[in-house]
Amino acid sequence: MVPVPTKIRLAVPGDAAALVELNNRLVAETEFMVLLPIDPATGVHQVRALLESLSRGAARTILLAEAEGRLTGLAVGTADMNPRYRGTVEVEVGVVAEAWGRGVGRALMEALEGVWLARGARRFQLRVLAHNERAVRLYERLGYAHEGRLRGNVTLSQGFADQLLMGKLVGG
Repeated sequence: MVPVPTKIRLAVPGDAAALVELNNRLVAETEFMVLLPIDPATGVHQVRALLESLSRGAARTILLAEAEGRLTGLAVGTADMNPRYRGTVEVEVGVVAEAWGRGVGRALMEALEGVWLARGARRFQLRVLAHNERAVRLYERLGYAHEGRLRGNVTLSQGFADQLLMGKLVGG
């Protein structure tokens, strides 16, 4: 597969409708992400308000991957407001199925880490479904270590599934 040129950019309030559509597409395509559908009629206003609030604070960042004018993925980095967790960022990433294996997830992860490293991050952590082997391999290649397993933590259509805890230290 030839990589599709991908632009990674910060989500802005004008992306609300496209972000709702992307979220709902990810929900429909896979259970690898623990997402809930967003009502397109009422959710766009809520997502726009969230994106507006993000522009005023630095506790969460949403990056979007865009190829050929369409959103193909997202990465969310959230810092805990508790000072004892200063420098720790919780990471979530989702890529539409047609873009799997094309470097979109890696580009999103690297861009998200770059944003947060500039803000003083020292640790990144995430949860990934244990049977999502493609994502687990990507995170391992990016330097994330296995730190634990949450057995039967997620309810999927076929039953309960385990999540892996993975983390990456980047500084002092």
